[in-house]
Formats: sequence, C-alpha cells, structure tokens
Amino acid sequence: MDEKVGGRLSKLSAPLGACEEAPDGAACRFILGQLKNPYFLGDEPGLTQTSGWVDAWTSKPSAYVVAAENSRDVAEAIKVGWDCGKSWG
Repeated sequence: MDEKVGGRLSKLSAPLGACEEAPDGAACRFILGQLKNPYFLGDEPGLTQTSGWVDAWTSKPSAYVVAAENSRDVAEAIKVGWDCGKSWG
C-alpha cells in the first residue's frame, strides 16, 4: 500500500495515549490543552472533531493514515481498507 501512495502511509498512535501512560505528564497536559483548538483537531489525524455524545460512540484513531495528495491516493486507501475487511460506516 505504501508504494501505491508514494510512501505517504504512516502508522498512527493514539494522541491521548500520552495521558494513559503519564496522566500528569507534560505530553498529556499539552494534548488536553489543545482539544479546544479546532485547527489542532483538524490537523491531527488521530483525533476527531468531537469526542462523541455520552455512550453514543467512541473516538478511536485508525491504525494507519495516508497523507493523500490526489484522488488516486484516496481510492487506493479505500481499496486496501475493503480488502482488509474494514468498514467505513
């Protein structure tokens, strides 16, 4: 897959993982401080614009992200997701 998208496939880590590892740490304080910043949320592929309504859904990052440069990259990422049995809804 990485070759099909020009080497722009990256493995994601959960941004809030820093808070699981060290709840009082600087990395956790930074990420929690940025959660009100819509530009930060939009630029961080492991986050969503809302954390979800209470018990309605859970915000969980994908395992990988593609820094798509064109529609072909998007199509390849979706094809690989389907081939791996991932749902998109």
